[in-house]
Amino acid sequence: MKKNNGLAIDNSFTLKFENTTNSVRTITLFEQGGNDPTDAIEVNSAVENASQGNITLPALIWNFVGNQPYQYNANVTPVIAPINIDLFKATDTGTLEIISNNGGSKVDVAILNTDTLNQVNDKINATIRLNADLTNFLSPSGKYAEVNVFFDINYFEQFTLPQPKTNPPYRQSFGVSVQYPTDLPHKLLELNFPTNPASEFGTLNTLNEVATSSANGVVVQDAGVNVTYEEIERSQSGAVYDIRSMGLDVGKAPTQDERDGQMLSPFCFTKFDVNGNELTYCKVPTKDPYQFQDSYGVIDMGTESDNFVLDGRTKFSYDVQPLTSVFITYNYAQLTNLLFDTELGLEQAKKEQEFLTKYDKNKNINRVLKLTAPEFKQTKPK
Repeated sequence: MKKNNGLAIDNSFTLKFENTTNSVRTITLFEQGGNDPTDAIEVNSAVENASQGNITLPALIWNFVGNQPYQYNANVTPVIAPINIDLFKATDTGTLEIISNNGGSKVDVAILNTDTLNQVNDKINATIRLNADLTNFLSPSGKYAEVNVFFDINYFEQFTLPQPKTNPPYRQSFGVSVQYPTDLPHKLLELNFPTNPASEFGTLNTLNEVATSSANGVVVQDAGVNVTYEEIERSQSGAVYDIRSMGLDVGKAPTQDERDGQMLSPFCFTKFDVNGNELTYCKVPTKDPYQFQDSYGVIDMGTESDNFVLDGRTKFSYDVQPLTSVFITYNYAQLTNLLFDTELGLEQAKKEQEFLTKYDKNKNINRVLKLTAPEFKQTKPK
C-alpha cells in the first residue's frame, strides 16, 4: 500500500479543485465527449493578482478611485470591514473590450453600471462563447478561452483595516484568471472597461501559465502520486471505477462561511438509463455542529454499486465555493470492460471492495487527534 502523501491508497486518486473566481462554480468531470461549459478540458491556466507583478495597472487609472473599473460599496471611503464580494459594481455602463494579442483584435461586451463583478464575468464568458472566432479566443478544436476578473480576498485581508482604495493592498488585490485551450494560438492582452480611454488591465499575455485541466473557472489538478485526471478520464474507455468511498479536505478559503459551504456540497453522479432518462444520485455530507476540522476522513458511498460508478458515460458534478481550494480523494474498485460480467472479473471486484471496506473502517476509527485544553486549578474553599 502506498501512502500517497497521506491522502489515499493504491486504488485511489486525489484531485485538487481551485475556484479562481469570486462566485460559486459548478464543475463536471469524467463524462467523455461532454461539451457543457462546466466540463473539464485540458488548458494552459494563468491565475494572478496585480501584486505578483505581471499585470499592468496604469497609475492614472488605479491611483484615483473615480477611475477604477469597479466601485466597492458605492463610495470612495476606505474599506473598514471584511470584503463582501457582492458589493463590487461596475463603475460605468458601456462596452468592455476583451483585447487579443493578435493585432488588437477584440470581443466587445455590453455591461451596465448596476452589474456586479460576478455578473460582469458571466457576461464576458457568455459573449466569448457567442462571438469568439479563430482570431479571438476560439481554438481550432472548438473550445473557448475562459476569462474572469477577481478580487483576491485572501491577499487583501492580510493587511490591517481600514484600507484606502488608492493604497496598494486594495488595488493589487484585483487580478485576472484565464484558461486557454491548449491549441489556442492567441492570448489575452488587455481588458478595457468603459470607464477610461486606456485599458485598466494590461500585459495579460505575460501571465505565468500552468498546463492543467479546468472547468468553468475551476482549476483541476492531480494532488496524489498515482494517476492524473486526464489519465483517469482516458482509461474509462477500458475500465469501470466503482467509487466505494471518498475523502475531503478544504484548503484555503476566504472565510469560515465558504469552508462550511464546501463541507456541505453534495457529490452528484448523473447517468442515463436504457430509455434515455437522466438519473442523478447524490451523496450529501453532513458536518457535525461540534466538528472543528474542515475535512472528512471517509465518506461511505454505500453498497449501491451502480449509483456511483465512473464508466465514461457518467458525469460527476460538484460545486466549489469562491476562491476556495478543496482536495477530494476517490477510493475505487476497478473492473476492466473485458472482464465485465465474467466470473473472474466479479471475483476481482469483490476482493477490491472488501479491501476498501476494511480500509475505510480502519481509517474512520484509527485517527489521532491532538486536543489542547486550558489548565484548571482547583482552589480550596475559605
